Amino acid sequence: MAKLTEDTRETWRLRDHAQVLYTLFPSTALLVQQDHIAWVNQEPVSAGETRVRLSTLAPIAEADKTEHWANNHRITSMTLDEDFIIGESVQSTLMSGANTDMLFGRFEGALDAFNRAVDARLNGSVAESVAAE
Repeated sequence: MAKLTEDTRETWRLRDHAQVLYTLFPSTALLVQQDHIAWVNQEPVSAGETRVRLSTLAPIAEADKTEHWANNHRITSMTLDEDFIIGESVQSTLMSGANTDMLFGRFEGALDAFNRAVDARLNGSVAESVAAE
């Protein structure tokens, strides 16, 4: 990112230097990468089960590179599997009732904001949840 300071603002393209995660409340995420988008949709099935769908959205001009996109999809899936395993562990711990509070780390502000938005929606305060989003 530091080399962007050499260019004018008009030439900056964040996708060339970072992966950007957009959360579409409440259950969809778009991971915008340099040349494609990983679309993650989470569908609650029960209190302890969620169906996760992962799709790779590739530029139509490069859709014929099926082996490339299939490999990329596998890499994204393997990377996210680490998060899903941790998520399952957190969920089972929460379901045990052993913890009354959860503390997010300094760099997990998005998780805190998401949980505040969910709490506000569940409590019927749309204005509060919109402010948190």
